[in-house]
Amino acid sequence: MIFDFLKKNKKSEGSARMGSRSYVDSKSLVVPKAVKTTIPLDELHRMTANTLRVLAENDKDQEAVDAAHSPEIPEREKLYRQYLLKTQCCSAFQISLNDAAIEEWDALASPEALEGIQTLMSLRDSGEAEWDESRQALIVPDAVIAGIEPRLWPLMGLPPLGGESIAVDSEGTPYSDDFSINVAFISDKRRLIRPTRIGLQITYGGRPPHLLPPEVFIVAETIEAYKNALSDPNVDRNFAWAEAMSVLSMSRAVEKAVAGISRAKLLTAVRVTAEVDDHGKLRPVILRPKGISGQSDDFLPLLLKGEKKDFSHFLDSGLPINGHVPLGGGTYLFMPPDTQHVVEAIRDINHASPDERMRFLENPRQAIMKALAKAGVKDDSLDDLVNFTFVETPEFISDRVKALGPWQRQTLSFMQPIKTDWYADGADRAGLVLHGQFFCLTQAELEKLISDLHEASVKGDALVKVKDTMIPVESINAASLLECCRKVFPQTTDKDGKPDEPYRDNKGEEDKVESNAEERVQFGPDIKRNLEALEYQAELVNRTPWQHPLSTLSSGLSLLPHQEEALSWLKDLWNRGIPGALLADDMGLGKTIECLAFAAWLAEGMKAADSGLPTLIIAPAGLLENWLTEGRKWLGEAYGRGLDLSAASVRRMMKQSLTERTEQLEGCTWAVTTYESVRNQQEFFFQQNWGLIVLDEAQRIKNPTALLTECIKGLKSEFLLAMTGTPVENTFMDLWSILDATVPGVMGSAKTFSNRFCRGDDVASAETAGRELNALLLGQKSTEIAGGPSGTDLSSDAASPEDAKGIQLMLRRLKTDRLKDLKAKIEKLYRVPMPPEQAAAYQEVLNLRNSSLNGKASIPGLQLLHMLSAACLSPKKIGAAGSARASIGGASKKGLASENSTFVLTDEDIANSARFTALFKILDEVKAKNEKAVVFVLHVALQRALARKIQQHYKLEKEPGIINGMMLAAARQRVVREFQRPEKAGQFDVVILTSRAAGTGLTLTAANHVVHLERWWNPAVEDQCSDRCWRIGQTKDVVVHIPIAAFPGDGLETFDEKLQMFLTAKRARSQSVLMPSNDNAFAGELMTAVFGDEALDVILTFATPSTFHGVAKHAIFAGVQRQRRS
Repeated sequence: MIFDFLKKNKKSEGSARMGSRSYVDSKSLVVPKAVKTTIPLDELHRMTANTLRVLAENDKDQEAVDAAHSPEIPEREKLYRQYLLKTQCCSAFQISLNDAAIEEWDALASPEALEGIQTLMSLRDSGEAEWDESRQALIVPDAVIAGIEPRLWPLMGLPPLGGESIAVDSEGTPYSDDFSINVAFISDKRRLIRPTRIGLQITYGGRPPHLLPPEVFIVAETIEAYKNALSDPNVDRNFAWAEAMSVLSMSRAVEKAVAGISRAKLLTAVRVTAEVDDHGKLRPVILRPKGISGQSDDFLPLLLKGEKKDFSHFLDSGLPINGHVPLGGGTYLFMPPDTQHVVEAIRDINHASPDERMRFLENPRQAIMKALAKAGVKDDSLDDLVNFTFVETPEFISDRVKALGPWQRQTLSFMQPIKTDWYADGADRAGLVLHGQFFCLTQAELEKLISDLHEASVKGDALVKVKDTMIPVESINAASLLECCRKVFPQTTDKDGKPDEPYRDNKGEEDKVESNAEERVQFGPDIKRNLEALEYQAELVNRTPWQHPLSTLSSGLSLLPHQEEALSWLKDLWNRGIPGALLADDMGLGKTIECLAFAAWLAEGMKAADSGLPTLIIAPAGLLENWLTEGRKWLGEAYGRGLDLSAASVRRMMKQSLTERTEQLEGCTWAVTTYESVRNQQEFFFQQNWGLIVLDEAQRIKNPTALLTECIKGLKSEFLLAMTGTPVENTFMDLWSILDATVPGVMGSAKTFSNRFCRGDDVASAETAGRELNALLLGQKSTEIAGGPSGTDLSSDAASPEDAKGIQLMLRRLKTDRLKDLKAKIEKLYRVPMPPEQAAAYQEVLNLRNSSLNGKASIPGLQLLHMLSAACLSPKKIGAAGSARASIGGASKKGLASENSTFVLTDEDIANSARFTALFKILDEVKAKNEKAVVFVLHVALQRALARKIQQHYKLEKEPGIINGMMLAAARQRVVREFQRPEKAGQFDVVILTSRAAGTGLTLTAANHVVHLERWWNPAVEDQCSDRCWRIGQTKDVVVHIPIAAFPGDGLETFDEKLQMFLTAKRARSQSVLMPSNDNAFAGELMTAVFGDEALDVILTFATPSTFHGVAKHAIFAGVQRQRRS
């Protein structure tokens, strides 16, 4: 949302002026009213500070920041992001509409203004704006508005965009006391005389208020903030200028002006870590945080290679650091006092004794604190100084963690590459995953890549080109790549054309060319990984068995029999000294309650043994509130209030002293946090020894080489419980990754596991592997933990799990088996013939498919599937790509929100769609019974349109609630609470959810009707959605309604009909065994189901790299099977 204005093309920029025809004349429309807010200054400060915090933490913004230094990102986008890092602007607009609640605005406003209303609602839902109930107004900071496309401003009730530019005037140099700098606004090539600017708004010469162009606003705000900083005598003017220049230097509007003021490049050192160089010396490394918040542990080095060498030479010279370090070429490194203290402490340790240097490597944080104390830094500020400035080594650390420092993703060279000759040119290709992306390369292309890697290593280049994609050199293990390629192409040659000469990267050779590309550095734990070989193995813990009953449950509540069984299983594992387990119960059986009961039982035992350690529950952000609510309900005050350790809370605690933090953690019984918080605040979580760690939705750590996964594996705990109803999503390696966190080493190394369970090329092999894994994890076959009674040792991969004593490490039950009182789930199919217009649109997509097969068109097979699916929904032009007759607007997984957020559903649209017609007939029946329904869709734009239409059609007081991935957790819970209110029982209501956002953590048992209007290809995802209603607490039979668009007449099966058969078969096949449920793999099988034997040609002729990996593998194997049969 906040980067929308940066994505316009130059044509739209040129017409984005006040009075331009690009803007809707809002005078004739009913739109909200926006005025500069009159809220008291202290309250406004609080609101805007909170909004800027949300901007920093918002997931979608964080994802955008990840690529902030990519050359493909527009300079203005970098400027806006840098401004967000620095701004403290508290100016805001107060937006209202007839004193009505914001949910009513779209009903009151003109239809043409709906896009503006939706933008405001999205800002409210995402936390980028704050609703003021007392004023019935939305408070939107100017910093947020500057990131919204200006054409939307009038539709939001804001003044229109003006056409001002800006000039910068200065006298003196920034390093002298007589330096002055001012801005002047220019309109029609004339400088404005005494304009009045309040944040983004400007007035002058009797003209009505309007808004400055975003870049002009950013420059003006930055210079004003700099001048305000100079009024504080305690502020270093050089540091203040460095802060200002970090923004101004990115602005093309004043680029030349500020370059004339100061040609020097002034860098600011804020965060520091230490590394050991090739000569064994400890070197301080200057870092800058990559994230908006400034608190992330994902860093980029501040200095380029040449600057880094100059910095090292300066430190070796012994010269004092007096605030600035010259780096050559007119570049200076500014060091605030805190950074200077830490850098000097790291530098001076090189002159210490060997014992002192070893102690530094073991715990640099403590060593730095001692050095600073010796240097005279006050004791009361040591904790804060080191916590903020230095990337520390924690006091408590798992014995699986070897060190903390720069982190690199590992390469799994043992993963079998795909070899295929199904391309039209007859050349064999290998399918490889490099830096998380899939590539299909010929032998010549692979040999060129190996040569390019060598050349990049010699030159010091950070990136290497693969196809048309730039990949970080350090993310590719050249030796593993060569080994992998030789599996496919035995005659693979090295960089010198010698097939038998092993690859060398000549690390000892001096860099000849310095790269200006910035090397991305992530910090994380260097753990014993168990990837290529078994490096770390869990051991049985000698525990005194606890036999006490659970006594903490709230009065009047009790566990169901299957939950008692789960608690007994977990108690047994604890008493036997097992370090972890996998709770894989079906959705709706109450895994949350089972886990809370176990945590409470552990807390009671630890309290009696006077060894209390807190429980840490790690869950997706949207589930934290649910955990806290369920904890209060089931355990009450006896268990203690759960401590919120989400990102903002952790940042506040990191400002406390270590003693205060430790006391606060030791004083709590349990805490909740997110996976991202553990990854981004590693030092904080690694410092604590946890009694129990719970991983909710544990499939989040399915990628064994991800930083997130390794951070979780680096935590220290007495017991780790992984919870997920879908432990296998992509491949069986997902399961290995989860088990390697719960009971490390129990399944051997990843290489051994892959060779044993992941080599099957067809469904039958996968089913066989799934059954074997089921038996192993349920204790029906033997597994082993080092130190167990049998004495079998798995530290060498030669040992076989069958040799050891069986231990049940997984508990997996289905609702249908355990909840005998659970109401029935009834599936009803509605086969509705397509109206003529929809049938014609569907036929045109089929014609495009035939053109693809005949070589007359080039449409990827996966896109054809999307187009058929969209045509089965509606022939209407929904997305920007066009109607069903061109590239119907469901063609992108990103959804319709970015394509056409103003989509409106009319009566004519309903009449022209088989599925829409069926939906409203279903809702008619639900309303007649005064019951409730949950409708699942895939696209956000359709959500909004459907909510408006349902309100109008059934004359509801307000629109049905919606839940999607763009909403914050608190906003989702608000919708759930409103829908679940007991006083609304017996009243018709609807809630509309997107399938991917609703798959976890929501209980909607007030509804007993589920409608899958748009369906995902994965039966596990669809079942998760249906089970939001069909679960414990449901008092009625649940009816799952599935509208299916059928082609008029007989003979032609539509996409909807084939999808129904496909999902039914997949669901039946995977219920009894652990089976992958990967979307891409399903796409390949679905293509075969829809297109038949021709699918292979469609997929492989037109597949793109992003879809080939999962899709082509299935298709290739299917083709091999057909060849064998023939």
